[in-house]
Amino acid sequence: MDPRVTPAFTPAEYTRRLTALRARLGAAGLDVLLVVVPENVFYLSGYETIGYSNFSLLIVRTDGPPLLFVREMERTVAETTTWLSDFEVFTDTEDPVERAVELLRKRGWLDGRVGLELGESFVSPAAMDRWRRLLGRVADGTGLVEQGRRIKSAEELAWIRRACRITEAGMRAALGAIRPGVTENAVAGAAYAAFMAGGSDFMAGDPIVTSGWRSGVAHLTFGNRRLEPGDTLLLEMSACQRRYFGPLMRGAVIPPVPDEARRMAEVIVEAGGRHRGDPARRDERRGGRGVPGADRAGGLRAELPQAHRLLGRGGVRAELGRGAHREPPPR
Repeated sequence: MDPRVTPAFTPAEYTRRLTALRARLGAAGLDVLLVVVPENVFYLSGYETIGYSNFSLLIVRTDGPPLLFVREMERTVAETTTWLSDFEVFTDTEDPVERAVELLRKRGWLDGRVGLELGESFVSPAAMDRWRRLLGRVADGTGLVEQGRRIKSAEELAWIRRACRITEAGMRAALGAIRPGVTENAVAGAAYAAFMAGGSDFMAGDPIVTSGWRSGVAHLTFGNRRLEPGDTLLLEMSACQRRYFGPLMRGAVIPPVPDEARRMAEVIVEAGGRHRGDPARRDERRGGRGVPGADRAGGLRAELPQAHRLLGRGGVRAELGRGAHREPPPR
């Protein structure tokens, strides 16, 4: 790692993660795990790049240091941001899967039982077929790293909290920019400016701002529409700190407030209070387990019949931690 770069985590934190993973490998009867999920590569090594859509592979063994295999152009950022010391690269004229298998064979790391994250959707089916063809028998190592990521450490929680504070500043700026005549882009720009002023790292996605009829269409974002009186708005955004996020979603209305929007707000406030006051749900969250009915819209429909009509069929989910929104792979 370049001494001018501050690592996201302490050496003890990375050692803890790697030691725990090796124990899980041993329990699964694996000698080597081929980690291809970008979030998992980051979690174990600190590899932090805007080029995460490029093929990368972290080779973790039950003994010996990990090796990071990346595109040749990515070598400098890998050496700069990770704590690792062993790197190999492939060129743009080489097949990275074939080159990786050659590397594994040359190092003698195919002699034991090898696991691969076969359930990773970020790798194309064609690439997975090449892995299977070249490796022969390979165990499915999907989920072995995620078991360690499930419950956040104190160091991870600190980054998430910092991201949340910056997100809150961005949301306040966005809400303050809402008025008739301004565009959705201007509202998103206010949030983005607050994120940058607050020290956010590059984000997994731009702030989402939709208004009027567009606010009811899932997965649209700002589109230069000008705000009008009576518009409802949907705002969703998340700042980032060292690839950890604090997502936040809010609704807003420009007066005069439509009756249906007012009723919806009352339903959400009532049901939200019930969720916050349920000790069992708090205990489940603290234990690292998913909360039944935590899909907010689904939970509201179950508790208040009128919520079904007001909220529609959609749900709200957000993942804390390493960003889940990614660009499609190049191959």
